[in-house]
Amino acid sequence: MQDTQSDAWRCLEQYIESVRSSGAEIFDPISALGPEMWEQVVTLPASIRTLSSVKYLGLYGSHSVQIPPEIGDLASLEESDPYTSYRLHWFPYEITRCKKLKRSRVSTRTLYAITNSDRPFLVFPII
Repeated sequence: MQDTQSDAWRCLEQYIESVRSSGAEIFDPISALGPEMWEQVVTLPASIRTLSSVKYLGLYGSHSVQIPPEIGDLASLEESDPYTSYRLHWFPYEITRCKKLKRSRVSTRTLYAITNSDRPFLVFPII
């Protein structure tokens, strides 16, 4: 469960507002919050829907357990990077509304909780 009263959550909300108001194309919260605060975030707020200019969604190494369905509102999204987000095991259906999304670095070892590196795995492109 996300603590929406934490400093990390408030900083994330402020960062989202900053990205929205500046029209930035990159959303990379670990750079803005720092690793210690980023570790406290287990989901993104619904306010990500306002990031209409974002082309790159950097979730590398997040502790997220879910991505909210509002991701479908990111009309400019071209690349998503949730690689090594070990607690993330599914994506919302709404991500299919991101028609410009062409690249996503997803570890199926992570998605399927495969810890034995000898086991084969597949990487599925997001269409």
